[in-house]
Amino acid sequence: MCYSEAINRGVWASSSDWIMWMNNDISCTGKFASHVAAQKKDALYSRQIIEEAGHIWFGNWIGAVHKDVWNDVGEFDTNFKVCGFEDCDYSMRAYELGYETRPIELPFIHHWGRTRWEIPGYAATRDHNIDYFESKHRWKPGREMKVTHD
Repeated sequence: MCYSEAINRGVWASSSDWIMWMNNDISCTGKFASHVAAQKKDALYSRQIIEEAGHIWFGNWIGAVHKDVWNDVGEFDTNFKVCGFEDCDYSMRAYELGYETRPIELPFIHHWGRTRWEIPGYAATRDHNIDYFESKHRWKPGREMKVTHD
């Protein structure tokens, strides 16, 4: 199962107003639920914000969205294998509907690179995801990404 499918299944099982997802290589260092619930309900939120070629998206190691936004934007696209650029795709689809991607301070630490980069063949999977993204959105991410908030 790809990361997109795992997130989608979690959302299907959820009955809360706010949806959060996170990688399995993070640690929580404090309380966060009331902080998330206090956000405006008209955006996507993440600790990590990435910019490239005039586009802004969230780094999918952790994210939050109100259920109304989720219902409007829809599920993560499960055609992105394993993980990689499904976050960019989701942000682009949300932007087309008028939703911004905003940074949020959350008490989590990301232990970088301890999962997907060690999957055999991940470089080819990443290339597949970039090509698939380009076929949907007509621009190619992954060459000059800049993290503007983390």
